[in-house]
Amino acid sequence: LLVLQQSQRCTTVLVTHDIDEALRLGDQLVLLDQGRLLQAGTPLQLLAQPASDQVRDFLGREALGQRLLGQRLVSSLLRPGEAAAGDALRPGQTLQDALAAFLAQGVECLPVVDGSGQALGTLRFTDLLTGAGA
Repeated sequence: LLVLQQSQRCTTVLVTHDIDEALRLGDQLVLLDQGRLLQAGTPLQLLAQPASDQVRDFLGREALGQRLLGQRLVSSLLRPGEAAAGDALRPGQTLQDALAAFLAQGVECLPVVDGSGQALGTLRFTDLLTGAGA
């Protein structure tokens, strides 16, 4: 469905109870409870600013942070002009991907490079903690 959606650039309406599926496929989400609108917005808006405890619970209160990291890109927290060693991240990767790289490499700072390997800057582990909700 995602490939079809991207290649055809068409509007799709999908009804699901699988929040991970909705976050992965949806540009705009509408949360309903028995026909009552709970909240509408982008996946990032819903995760960063749930309108109620009911929305927060539906989104998975315990997994909100992880899901939020999956919605933001490395480019959103890039520190241009800095350098670091390690296996590089790409600006289009998610912060969730970056977290996995930090944990796997056991470092506090990773380089970010473009598609041709040109250095763009760095991402710091602490940026995930302080900037992921911004």
